[in-house]
Amino acid sequence: MTATRARSKKPASRSRRAPPPSKWAQVRAALATHLGRQSDDVWGLFLILAGVLAALGIYADLTGPLGHVVKGIAAALFGWARILVPIALIGIGAVLVRETRSEPGRVVIGLGVLVVAVTGLLHLTFGAPAWGSPIRELRDAGGLLGMLVAEPLRRVVAVPGASLVLATLLSVSILVLTRTS
Repeated sequence: MTATRARSKKPASRSRRAPPPSKWAQVRAALATHLGRQSDDVWGLFLILAGVLAALGIYADLTGPLGHVVKGIAAALFGWARILVPIALIGIGAVLVRETRSEPGRVVIGLGVLVVAVTGLLHLTFGAPAWGSPIRELRDAGGLLGMLVAEPLRRVVAVPGASLVLATLLSVSILVLTRTS
C-alpha cells in the first residue's frame, strides 16, 4: 500500500515579479506624474518639432548634418515614402495637442498601416529591388520597409496579388484615419 502525501501549494502571492520598467517608460511616467494632462501636449509638441525638422531635412535640405542623417535614414527605411514621415509626425503630434482628446491610438494605427502599404506599393512600382540590393536601389523604391513588406507578398501571390493586398491595406488605413465605415 502506498501512502499519498498531500503536496502543499505555494501561496499565490509568490508570483514572478515583473521586470523593472525601461528608462523610456520611467521618463514617460515621470512626465505624466508631474505634468498631468499636459504630458500629451508636451509629447505632441516634441513630435511636431520632430516633424518640422524632418521636413526641413527631407524636403529642403536645410537642417545641416543632422538633416542629412535624417534624410538618409528615412530614405533607407521608407524609400520615396520618406516624404510622408514629416506629415505623420506632425499629424500624430497635432492629435496629442488637440484640446479635445480624440483617439491617438487610432491615428497611430492608421498612419502605421498607411506607411506599410505605401512603402510596399512603392517597392513594387519602382522595380522591386531584390533581397541584398544596394541601399541606393532601395531608396529609389520603397526602402527597406517596402522590401520587407512587399517581397514576401510578391513571392507568394506575385506582383498583381501583392499590389491588391497592399492597395486593400491602403484603403483600410484611410478608413481608420477618417473614421469612415
